[in-house]
Amino acid sequence: MKKLLVTDPCYLISDDDWSNVCNACFKEDGDEEKALNKFNEMITELLKLNSGDKKAVADRTGFGDWMNSIDDKMFYADSGMVCVVEDTEKLRNYLLDKRMDLPTGVAHLEVEDDAEYKINTEDPTWSIVEISSGGKLIRSETH
Repeated sequence: MKKLLVTDPCYLISDDDWSNVCNACFKEDGDEEKALNKFNEMITELLKLNSGDKKAVADRTGFGDWMNSIDDKMFYADSGMVCVVEDTEKLRNYLLDKRMDLPTGVAHLEVEDDAEYKINTEDPTWSIVEISSGGKLIRSETH
């Protein structure tokens, strides 16, 4: 079994690292879609790095900020993004090193080691977190 965190990636990335990603993306040539896609990619890569090269996914919510739940556990999206990342010792050490605490808006899930997860963005106005574990599909719900 492994543990996953579902939340807004802003809770798992330091302000300095977040600012560096913003500065790298939003000084683009004015192509907002290109900048947002680059931002998603860089945030995802930073989450992977901070968790010890574990799988991570991050994407826009399509809706902006919201409160949501998955498997009856609440999570928030305050920066208009959502992510799923493995809860590892390396990630906890990164948070400790950056003097960051996990807020209440993080869903903690225990899943099978071979669990698959993604953010379904088929509807551009709404994103759904989907986790497949042990033959069961867990999907986020709106509140």
